[in-house]
Amino acid sequence: MPDEAVSFRKTAHVWTVEIDRCPTGDQGGFVRLSSEIADACERIAWDEHARAVVLAFSGDLVSFVEEDPACLAAQGGVSPLVESIAALKVPVIAAIKGDGVGFGLELAMACDIRIGATGAHFGLPAVRKRAMPSAGGTQRLPRLGGSARPWR
Repeated sequence: MPDEAVSFRKTAHVWTVEIDRCPTGDQGGFVRLSSEIADACERIAWDEHARAVVLAFSGDLVSFVEEDPACLAAQGGVSPLVESIAALKVPVIAAIKGDGVGFGLELAMACDIRIGATGAHFGLPAVRKRAMPSAGGTQRLPRLGGSARPWR
């Protein structure tokens, strides 16, 4: 289907899931993206021969997350979308093609391995806006980064 935001394919024992574009400009963009990622994750979960997943995306996925708050609330926020990735039983590799900011970073942190493009920057800009990251960023970031050491 030409208007799909997510494409997925299997080569040998490796699934490649690619978020081709960020759905913007309509109220249903987030719902469509969530549905397509959930469909891909369900297919992978049922595949007995799957050994790994490569999740490729442009790191800047902030725009669709900031769409209509009522739409996000109706879908339970972005957390279920990220949790569907985190719940996969096979290793998931995030291939981040740009800066991993906001939801892009939270999606990457749900993966087992993260590979960023050369010169990529990562961050949670929601904190500057006095908002909470909504997909587990406040829990995953300290676990992945560890606690700070005192500077001497």
